[in-house]
Amino acid sequence: MFTDVDYMTPMVLLACAVIVGLFGVPLLVHALFRWRVFKRAPEPLQTYARRRGLRVESLLGAALIVAGAALAAAGMAGLGRAEDAVVGNVLRAEPEVAAVEDYTWTGSHALVDLRMQDGSVHEDARVALLPDGEPRIEGVPGLGVEPAPEDEPGS
Repeated sequence: MFTDVDYMTPMVLLACAVIVGLFGVPLLVHALFRWRVFKRAPEPLQTYARRRGLRVESLLGAALIVAGAALAAAGMAGLGRAEDAVVGNVLRAEPEVAAVEDYTWTGSHALVDLRMQDGSVHEDARVALLPDGEPRIEGVPGLGVEPAPEDEPGS
């Protein structure tokens, strides 16, 4: 009934993008410096083997940067899909909610501002997700899980 929410895969993709970028950028910068030295070298030192090595290093650095950018784009798109899934699940689970605003994922739950059908706004409501994607809303009276009542002294 609820859309599956996956935050782990996009975060892994973003981590891989950073790692690939950490290899690709220095490799490409080193290749550019080597090309500059190669162009200034005398003719007998401009051998085919050096040119081929520079070409391989440049292409590998560029390929790593492109792969890192693709991984980053896929990770960001995945985070957007996960946010849309959480918002859709909240709207599906609680018909009293008209809109979900100011969405922030904290790692274990989301902090959202909920605009209700009557126009009222509940700020910083905590939305935790069950394994099937069902949201549990805390901090909004009448929705989801009610906070535990405080024990009164003398009772």
